[in-house]
Amino acid sequence: MLFKNQKQIIQNGQTAELKEIRKDVLRILTSAINAVDAYNAVKQTFNGKNIVLGSKILDISDFENVYLIGFGHLS
Repeated sequence: MLFKNQKQIIQNGQTAELKEIRKDVLRILTSAINAVDAYNAVKQTFNGKNIVLGSKILDISDFENVYLIGFGHLS
C-alpha cells in the first residue's frame, strides 16, 4: 500500500459520495505510480533467460554479460 493513511484520507470525505471519489482517486494514483516504477518495469522485462520487448523475445543465455543502461530526468 503506497498511502499508509489511506483509510484516513477516505474517511475525511464529508459525504459518502466524496469518500467513494477519494477511494477512486487513490486507486488511480496507485496504478499510475506502479506503472512508472522503474523496478517493476525492469522486472517485467526479464523472464528467466529472456528479455521481452513488446512482441520480441531476446534469449540472453548466449551472452556472457548483459548491461542495463538507464536514462532519466531529474527536475
